[in-house]
Order: sequence, then C-alpha cells, then structure tokens
Amino acid sequence: MDSIHPALVHFPIAFLLLLGSMELARVLFGVPKIESVRILAWCALIGIIAAYWSGHEEFESVNVVGNEELERLVGSHENSAKALLWVFPVGLILLELSLRAPRLRWPIWGFRMIAAGAIALVAITGLRGGELVYSHGVGTKLFKNEAKPQLEIEKSR
Repeated sequence: MDSIHPALVHFPIAFLLLLGSMELARVLFGVPKIESVRILAWCALIGIIAAYWSGHEEFESVNVVGNEELERLVGSHENSAKALLWVFPVGLILLELSLRAPRLRWPIWGFRMIAAGAIALVAITGLRGGELVYSHGVGTKLFKNEAKPQLEIEKSR
C-alpha cells in the first residue's frame, strides 16, 4: 500500500493558511465571525495530527542511515512537525478561552501569535518534506527500491 502522507500533508497547510487569512480579515474588517476561525482551527489540528501520524508511519519504512544529508533533512522535517504538533494545541486552547471569556484580550492575541508561528512551522516542514521528496526521492518507489545503489553512486562521486 502506498503512503497516505503525501495526500494528508496538504490539509494542515490549507487549513492554517485559510485560518490565518480569515483571522487577518477579522482583525482588519470585522468579518468573518470567530466561529468560522474556530472551525478551521479544529480542522487544522485534526490535519496536523493525521499528517504527523502518517509521516511517522512513512518514516518507519525509509532507511536514511549512513547519509548525513538525508538524516539531517529527515530530522529537521520531523522536529518542525513535532513542534507544530505541540504548539498549535496551545493556540487552540487560547482560542477557546477567548470565546469563553471575551472580555480578556490576551488569549486571542496569544492565539494569533501561535497561529502565525504555526504557519511558519508548516512552511518549514513543507520545505523540508519537499526537499526530501523532490531532491532525494525519499518516500518514492524509486527510493525504496533503489536506495542502496543510488547512495553508493552518490558517495563515489
């Protein structure tokens, strides 16, 4: 069975970018309602969890040991994904707090800062993932079938 990770990673990217755009529009123009942002935030969290889980499962089937560049890229990709997985729920808690205590201003601003950070983290994670796939073939059938000879050829150059 092929990995579902490539399909799932696009959901948190789309939800976080849309969430950021909607929250910016809410700050500047007063629309849309915060409930729309809340729905997108929960969808983003579900997407983040699914993308992280599928990426972790994919990583189990990939062997990059011995190739320092790939080990560094995989580590960077995984670390930024873990940071996103741990940071964004804090932002969601702040968003929920702002809905329950609308007179408090700090929770919504905390959420906005974390959402901006989450967008940056998803961009970093995506760049590293794209580099793994498009520059090195990690996660593709070519990499899985021909990783050993390909790495040996690269080392001999």
